[in-house]
Amino acid sequence: MNEILDVFYNDFIKEAATGRIDCNMFYNILFATNILRDGKVEVLTTAKTNYQNVMVPTLEIKNEREWNDLLIKYVEQAIDFYDSKDFEDVDNIPKSIMARLFANITLEDFKEPERFLKKRITFLEDDTILSLPNDLGYVSTLDANLRLVVKKERIQEETPYALHFYLENPENPNDVFHFPYVRVGIENDTAYIYAIQRKIENGNTPFVKKVSRQIRKTGEGIDLKQEPDDFSNVKDITDSFLCALTLSLGVLDCLGIRDVSLETFLVERWNAKEIFYDMVNEHTKDDEKRRENSEIHDRIQTNMSDKLIRTMRRMTRHTNRITITAEPFDGTSALHAKIDRDQNAWNNSLLQELYESRAKVTTKQRSVLRSEKKFSLFLRLKNE
Repeated sequence: MNEILDVFYNDFIKEAATGRIDCNMFYNILFATNILRDGKVEVLTTAKTNYQNVMVPTLEIKNEREWNDLLIKYVEQAIDFYDSKDFEDVDNIPKSIMARLFANITLEDFKEPERFLKKRITFLEDDTILSLPNDLGYVSTLDANLRLVVKKERIQEETPYALHFYLENPENPNDVFHFPYVRVGIENDTAYIYAIQRKIENGNTPFVKKVSRQIRKTGEGIDLKQEPDDFSNVKDITDSFLCALTLSLGVLDCLGIRDVSLETFLVERWNAKEIFYDMVNEHTKDDEKRRENSEIHDRIQTNMSDKLIRTMRRMTRHTNRITITAEPFDGTSALHAKIDRDQNAWNNSLLQELYESRAKVTTKQRSVLRSEKKFSLFLRLKNE
């Protein structure tokens, strides 16, 4: 048996059934595994756990040969893609890669694992966003120069790349305002956004203070006082996060992206924290503290998911170019949206200018990027 498959079938899924993956360091991953063989579902592992407040999904492998081939391919490509520093202090690199892979799986992915692997492989292969320009020009509404850095991420992050937009003071390029990172993976004409996270704290210069005041203009165009305070509200967002999402959708638009999926809940990241709380409680025997930790975790997760959803909903209130096509838990744990290139009405001049910074990626550049992308896909399919 291939070494990678030997690790998966004889170690990884058995340890995942206990919630603890041992790679010299431990990863809290919990699931059961079924596989379809000769038309019958065979139970490979059953999760046995006394952990509290966890979800126990089942990996449903429907095509064993395809799954095996894709898993081997993903692990091999991950070893080539990520920095060797990501595997320091790890005594089983394939198992470590699998643990980090499953940290980014959704409940839907567990039901279609072959599809999940194809998507993650494409995330590694599609590097078109690396060709985006650093200089996105002057933003008149903010009196600043807009810059973009596409960051290659470490393996523990949700996606291989993150978009980092920042503003430069025209009079001092070292005086900058950082927007939050947007973690995104691209598969064909679909972008998967997993997180918007503040990675770099802004300074306290007059320029930064001025930008902080000016981006509050994201509230223009709708009457926020009339918005409800419940889950459906669109006013409980962070201005810099809305700007970062707007900028990201703009450059993704220029790459020909038409569908956007916001991955709002990663079940194994949830399980990891709950298992950690249980392990701490084994030593402290403080059940009240355990309940408190779980309540805090639930509140943080809800806030993170809801905030991502609200930010996209808010975006659609300012333009008809973005349309939500499916809400989370409406048959999916993700929010799905479409970019309609035939529509371009806006009610907010700041957001419109940020979105249209994508125009700095010229038509010629866009056509070259898409042609190279399609040719790369052709070669990959031809060789498979």
